Amino acid sequence: MKKIILLVILSSLVSLTLPAQERAWDEVKICEDKPVCAVDFYLLEDILTEKHKKPKTAPLFSGGKSKLLKYFSKYKIGDSRSKDLVFRIHIAFMVNCEGRAGDFRLLDNELEGTELKLSRQVFGLMKELPQVWKPAVYKGDKVNCYQVLSLTIMNGKISTAYYHN
Repeated sequence: MKKIILLVILSSLVSLTLPAQERAWDEVKICEDKPVCAVDFYLLEDILTEKHKKPKTAPLFSGGKSKLLKYFSKYKIGDSRSKDLVFRIHIAFMVNCEGRAGDFRLLDNELEGTELKLSRQVFGLMKELPQVWKPAVYKGDKVNCYQVLSLTIMNGKISTAYYHN
């Protein structure tokens, strides 16, 4: 039993030391018989091994960007030292054909210090994001699709949330 507990603790420590862009939370089940699309290959090229088709309609958060921003507005980012910071982060993720999101990845490799710490805090909020996505559509079918969420953090709050429609 002690060996199992030690193994769990060690594996937790290893996952905490991985760079954020290498961590993926909440693996999402891919719909097997559906193609995989991507809305923004330019931002996704570091994590995708091949270029994917562009969907006719991208995955959309139910209620739109304003509802997504309302979700994030409940949270304070950082502390008093970060209130004057302004920066943007990009988070890639998959929305499957059922509208479930997961496989979140922080795309910003050049962040460091306070910005990296705050980005990881925001990244953690993605895990709690309500699962209310409308799946992408390609050739009339709901498909799996990579999406990118761009968030602007200003004065300790997420001030804008953007993704491709």
